[in-house]
Order: sequence, then structure tokens, then C-alpha cells
Amino acid sequence: MKDKNAIVVRTGRSGKFCSEFEAFLYKHGASIYQDSATKHDLLMGIGQKLPTVISVALAMTLEENGITAEDLASHCTLTSLYPILAMARVHSQNPRTYAEIMSTSGESRKIVHDFATNLERVKSVADQGDQEGIQELCRLMERNGEHLTESFLRNRMEQAKAVDEVLGAII
Repeated sequence: MKDKNAIVVRTGRSGKFCSEFEAFLYKHGASIYQDSATKHDLLMGIGQKLPTVISVALAMTLEENGITAEDLASHCTLTSLYPILAMARVHSQNPRTYAEIMSTSGESRKIVHDFATNLERVKSVADQGDQEGIQELCRLMERNGEHLTESFLRNRMEQAKAVDEVLGAII
């Protein structure tokens, strides 16, 4: 469990064993986070539901456009490889697991719906294809960067470069 995250959601049903389980995970090196059920569900929309929905939609888009695995291999950049890897992971494991992730109710649905709304907005601006649209996209990305924070982006970029180093040797 070293370097792994464990999220604890205490509910009326979790009972006395919740603390024991949490202590066990902590003892074995897990980083423990406590969430409300609502917050956990919302964040699982980011961690599970949205990436799964995107992976399934991406695979459908590839098929609709006659794009093959060979096409992907010859045209992937290191950045574009990330969603392809996620797509492969989702489609290489038990489909029922991922179908259930996509179908769960609750706050995680809000993430997918908000993403779809924002994707439509970005798509509409990008489709303008003019300098005004480019400036608006730059503004959106700059605002995103402010929200995400310089520290977060710097640390994730270091991780991305480390992944790129490994993947770059494979491609």
C-alpha cells in the first residue's frame, strides 16, 4: 500500500470495523483521505466515470472513422498516447465493471454532464477557426491554469515527463 491512496467514507453502515480497516491501511503505508459520501462520489466522477466514458466514446469514434490500431501507432504523439492507453485499459478488462462505473447514479454523473457542456463550448470556440477564437481558447486555458495552480501543473508536468521518458523508449 506504500504510495497508494485510500479514501475513507464513514457512514452509519461502516461500523466499528472502519477504524480498524483504516488503521491497517495506514500501517501498510497508504495515504489516508477522509471524504463525505457526496464529495467522494463527485471525485470518483473525475477518477473513474469520466475517463471510462471518454475511453468508450473514443473507441466508438475510431470505429466510426475507420481508424485502425496501425493508424494510431503511426500517428500518436506522447501526449495523444495517454487517452489511447486509458482506452486500451478499459477495453482490455471486464466490460461489466466499466459498464457499472458508467451507470452509477449520484454526483459522479454531474462531472460527465459538466464535461460534455464544457467540451461543446471548447469545440464551438475552436470551430470558429479565427484569431478571436484562438484568443478565447488561450483565455480559457490561462484561467484553467490559474485554477489548477502553478505548483500542481509543475508537479504533474514532471510526472508527465517521466512517463514520456518511459513511453518514448517504447514507441
